[in-house]
Amino acid sequence: MQESPEILGEEGIGRRANRFYFDGMRPPQTLDIATLPPLTANSATLVFYSPTSFRLNRKESRYWDLEMFCNNLLQRAELLCNNYGESTEWPQEKLLQQMLAMTSTASTDISNRFRLSSRQKKRIDCSGLTGQVHLKNISPDAGRILSIGAQIGVGKNTTFGGGRYTISR
Repeated sequence: MQESPEILGEEGIGRRANRFYFDGMRPPQTLDIATLPPLTANSATLVFYSPTSFRLNRKESRYWDLEMFCNNLLQRAELLCNNYGESTEWPQEKLLQQMLAMTSTASTDISNRFRLSSRQKKRIDCSGLTGQVHLKNISPDAGRILSIGAQIGVGKNTTFGGGRYTISR
């Protein structure tokens, strides 16, 4: 079954037989975030493997910005919890301050990606940063949020696979 989309991508779809490929597939999973192992290290490297861009207060960025990353991650986690009827009784402002206390060093590039919107009948830019970001001074609570982010994604275009990262210690 998993080979079917790949075969379809090779043959092409639509009037013009547009071809496509997958640069990564993860099977759907249900996960209780309370069971995630905490990030116990004081430092870690986030490896962004799908284009990631951020938006905060109507300002958009395709470059690494710690404040935008932290705000986007906390907002996404809260929205997903609310959507699934889960409580979000965490001290969001305290968590944000702990996350902003981290220091970061980015080694990223811009990855250009577009998708075709059948509703708007135009190409939509889904470009963003990919690469590595090294974080230091990670508090235990910030580490938990970072672990959650590795599961749910962060930033714009997460619905289309953007904002995915892994954590290497």
